[in-house]
Amino acid sequence: MTAAIATASKHDAIGCNHQRMLDEMAKSADAMRVDTSCSTQQALQDDYQSFFNELLNELSPSGEYEPHELMRRGLSAFSKVEAKAFVLTNLMEAVKSGKSLTDTMVQYHKIGLTDIPPESLQPTADGTQPKNGTFLRGLWKTLKAVAGTIVGIIANACKTGAQMTGVTPIIGVAAGFPTISFEIGPKATDVNQIWQNIRAAFASGT
Repeated sequence: MTAAIATASKHDAIGCNHQRMLDEMAKSADAMRVDTSCSTQQALQDDYQSFFNELLNELSPSGEYEPHELMRRGLSAFSKVEAKAFVLTNLMEAVKSGKSLTDTMVQYHKIGLTDIPPESLQPTADGTQPKNGTFLRGLWKTLKAVAGTIVGIIANACKTGAQMTGVTPIIGVAAGFPTISFEIGPKATDVNQIWQNIRAAFASGT
């Protein structure tokens, strides 16, 4: 009975912490939106809002807060965020070099980097919209905040999961973007299984 109570309490603590981080993530996503008269900016904003909502759904367990499952979901979500960051980074570089935001997004759709339909990408504006650089920096700031929250979810799940005994999550920053890696120590009981778990989780996010 004592062991069962301890396990339940542990899951409750994990659940409370996890929900707190999801609330932080939702708050970051809600704060992203800005008023814009530019159809391309609006389409991008809508796409990111939908993306963040999908992540929130993916990271919200339907049952108990099992650390192994939370870590799997977190790694999958982080893989998707990294893919989004790759596209946004290149988009910012294109705009910085003087290329049209709309034309660049249309090209990205042609080569499969975005699912935003070209017909929704129109440089319509009345002069009140944010400058493209300012707008994209806002998206980048939100994406970093969301990535940081997901990294925290992964690290928290790793520290509490029995399957990850002997594994230390290492949180870092690369080019201003959150990162996570793992150090497998001598106390790890099944290194091969741990590696397979991590690899499978990342693969499910592609």
